[in-house]
Amino acid sequence: MQRKKRGANLFKYKNGISHDLFFNVFELILAAIVIIALFRFVNDVAEQTIFAKNYFARDISLLVNALYAAPGKVTYTYAENTSKFILDFNDNKLTVYEEGDSEDKRNIFYLYAENKNLPFQDTTLRYQEDKKINFLKSGINLAVSQDTQAIQSPQASFGNAKEFFNELKSSSYFSGFTDVFLWGLTANAWRESGFRSNANGDPKEDARAIQVDGTYYCSFGYWQLNVCGGSGGDFINYYSLNANNKEQVYDAITDKDKQFEYVAEKMKELFPRGSGRGYDDESKSAEYFGRQIAFRFEKCNGCGESGTETRDRGRLAAKYVEDYALV
Repeated sequence: MQRKKRGANLFKYKNGISHDLFFNVFELILAAIVIIALFRFVNDVAEQTIFAKNYFARDISLLVNALYAAPGKVTYTYAENTSKFILDFNDNKLTVYEEGDSEDKRNIFYLYAENKNLPFQDTTLRYQEDKKINFLKSGINLAVSQDTQAIQSPQASFGNAKEFFNELKSSSYFSGFTDVFLWGLTANAWRESGFRSNANGDPKEDARAIQVDGTYYCSFGYWQLNVCGGSGGDFINYYSLNANNKEQVYDAITDKDKQFEYVAEKMKELFPRGSGRGYDDESKSAEYFGRQIAFRFEKCNGCGESGTETRDRGRLAAKYVEDYALV
């Protein structure tokens, strides 16, 4: 009788063994991933961060919607304790995260609506001891702040479009600018800062960022001049400032007159006389300049040539002209 060699049998089943081994390894890796994810989830649940983040994102976003729907002027103080979290109102979305969270962990958010006729200023709120979150719906905007005095007297903090326009118009730096161009600048200033000369934005860990109240920011002022690679760097060069002297830069970039002077010169550079889109051109509309300033100067998220933010700023400038023509 002829015997079959054992080696031949092993060779015969080699492909089957390799196939099974692959799936066994794959299952072990998959199990490890699931276990790691489960541990992270349990850890978050133990700290109650996932549920709390979801709760605040949804609750406050629904509150914003309710404020928009409410008639007349409304002030509201949000009494819940949000001390562990940072609230980032941006692009019709409230993102809730903790200090130190990486970008990939800032994934808890909820959308809210926006009335384009009553714009809501993008804002990032960090916990301040003994401070509550205050909302104000006025005739011109919806604002949120932790400054009770500013909410009770909103013009002190968030300003008024007509007042801001008149400040531009009366400034010698903007001599020769048309009203429609200044309304375009006004609309962009509202969308960027809510008419606050000392507004801080774009929190980011960057060597060029400036620390304010324990957080590093890149953008400052009425038009959010960005020192981390945007027009803020040009601002520093314009005034021959020392970029490493953060206090000097911060004092200058939040100064109203210095912002007016720099932006006026920048507008003359971007919109020169005789260019067909000059700052002195009476043939263009406020909507046109609101869009052009967003696209050519601000360059924000959504500020592409036909971006949603670009269109919104144009419409807001047009509305300002319509509203204040009646005053």
